[in-house]
Amino acid sequence: MTAPRPGKRILYLPDRFFGQGAQAPFTAAETPGYVAGDDRDDRDLFPFHAPTGFASGNRNLPKQTQCISLLPAPLSTDRQQTTDIATVIKGLPHHRRLQTIKRCRTLWARLQAYADHEHLGHNTWNLPGAVFPDSVQQYEAVTSLSAWFVSHASRKSYAMVNCEAAVQDEVRAQLVAPLNDLIKTRYANRAMEPLKGVKKGWVDKYGTILASPPPDVFYPEYGRPNHAEHPEQGRNKAGFPDFILHNTASKDASGAFMEVKFFASFSDEVFMQIFSPVSAEPGSGQFNWGERKLVTKLLMQVWGEAHFFNSVWGSATNGSLICAFIKTGDRELTLSEPVSWESPGVLKALAGLTFASVDEKTARRQGIDLVDVLCPLQERDTGWMQTGANQPYHMHVGMFQGGIQNAGPAHQGYMELM
Repeated sequence: MTAPRPGKRILYLPDRFFGQGAQAPFTAAETPGYVAGDDRDDRDLFPFHAPTGFASGNRNLPKQTQCISLLPAPLSTDRQQTTDIATVIKGLPHHRRLQTIKRCRTLWARLQAYADHEHLGHNTWNLPGAVFPDSVQQYEAVTSLSAWFVSHASRKSYAMVNCEAAVQDEVRAQLVAPLNDLIKTRYANRAMEPLKGVKKGWVDKYGTILASPPPDVFYPEYGRPNHAEHPEQGRNKAGFPDFILHNTASKDASGAFMEVKFFASFSDEVFMQIFSPVSAEPGSGQFNWGERKLVTKLLMQVWGEAHFFNSVWGSATNGSLICAFIKTGDRELTLSEPVSWESPGVLKALAGLTFASVDEKTARRQGIDLVDVLCPLQERDTGWMQTGANQPYHMHVGMFQGGIQNAGPAHQGYMELM
């Protein structure tokens, strides 16, 4: 299929499917693969018939994909039950340890913009060598997204959680599931790529070797990390994130990852201490490696995960706040301001993070550094307060097109207190 025309937003977020008339997200002429003069109705939203459940009579669901609020159950993990940092992470050689923390106020908005087609001239759709999915795969992915959206929109306005594992369940249901479908609307299947670093190859449940992947296997896809894919040798392995993007089925093919905490153990206050003297010195961003504060434990943990799985892109949430981060140097981590778990656009921002992770190697071969595109050097700062911690913020997010435009107050470094 062909790439979309310049300037068109091609992101199949399910809440866009319910637009009508002048409010429709895009017409058939604005979708990938459209050929002028064909006999389809211009009111169609896709280059194929709309999936079941998208008839005009069923467009009364909430036009939202934001996460459902999480509330603590009466019997929940308390603040004293927190995981210590693995010895192998604490004992990383000095030249491998996190040294500098930086903040990028525009990172969240730039990730959202990258998910569409309007980001600074660099995007999946115009990267030379990018391979796009065929319409059958896109249709199946959009159908799955529609089913997810109906289920998500039909849930209660909150979900009860009682431990970190319960928050992980909600991350899988509310973010990982639709992200895996969004990937299928954007990328061709990589399951058939030759396997590297794998002893047996594809096998069935009885261990019988297969000549090819089982039907419907798809990569890239978010899943759980395991010891077999860990790059270190021996049994003393650490630095496992909660979810990780597998770009292919091979070893050393990891992409973006997610670290999940529970707000009863890692409170919002802890997350907001990322940009404070508790974790790093104002002005220099010098990280306090080895400190036993919860916020330094969190940052040491995600740094260890990025180090051991050779990943640049990631996100962290406690089920109440969420932030994105990029490894912007050998010993440097740049993070977005934490935003509310329930903020509009969380799914979109993580989609942009995911897509950038998938596109990273293709872009690099073309001389494009997506880290610098999405987190420009001049927009990384260490100017937080000398004392105390920041307050939770809600970012006003807009689109980028040839620069920061129509982004509302966010482009001026302004954030609205929640």
